[in-house]
Amino acid sequence: MNTYATIQLYLRMLQTTPLTASSPIKTPSFIPKWTLQYVGLKRPPSLPDSTASMFIVNIVPVGHHSNGQDGCEYVSYTRRAPGVGDCEPVEDLAPDDLRINTYDGNFSVDTFHSGGLYHRWITFGPGGYTAAVARETTVGGAIEYRRIDGLLPEVLAARYGKLRWSAGISQTWNDSGPFSRVELRYRFEYAVGTNRPAVHVAEALLSARRMPHLGYYYRYYRGRDYLNIAFDNHIHRFEVGFAFNWENFWRPEVLEPPTR
Repeated sequence: MNTYATIQLYLRMLQTTPLTASSPIKTPSFIPKWTLQYVGLKRPPSLPDSTASMFIVNIVPVGHHSNGQDGCEYVSYTRRAPGVGDCEPVEDLAPDDLRINTYDGNFSVDTFHSGGLYHRWITFGPGGYTAAVARETTVGGAIEYRRIDGLLPEVLAARYGKLRWSAGISQTWNDSGPFSRVELRYRFEYAVGTNRPAVHVAEALLSARRMPHLGYYYRYYRGRDYLNIAFDNHIHRFEVGFAFNWENFWRPEVLEPPTR
């Protein structure tokens, strides 16, 4: 059993003004959370010496997601006094006609999260948990409850949803052909009772043998926008980047695959 606190920060930088201008980043996501984690290692007698498994249970009793903005949540609303006071409508619109203020609209929710993972790995030979890993498989699921009453307007809260569940699977191969590591991941999310419920995420990470600490990262995302107040937008994006692996960075000798 262990516990730890983390904070995630999401920044999206898009060029919407001439290159001579410097634009603010709208809107950042701040996601602090406190996690309780239980880890159980297990190697059943029915499995060979080269196979081991691990169970992980994560509980997030305290989580938060906000964007640090003070604007009204809807474009057609304004505050009674600049920067303070409640928001009130400038014009009378039906709930379905309200446009969300994605530029500086306030976004703040509290979350409770619980989930579990099953991780199984096969080593290059006998040795159980201490042997070099050849293949890894992880499956898991989670459920998240959002406290939004009083934090978001009623119509906006209904669009965002109080309950979300997710499931995912990943497969990793080490020392595979020209690569020192190949990792494939897929995740599905569903926001219960919302107009844009489903999210699909597929990811791949490739690390070449010549540069095992540097990986090529590919990601395809389709579904509701994950960037706080922009959640009502539907996006589909293909992203490419680099991932740096600090593991064993000062011990390059351990990266050599074992003799088979």
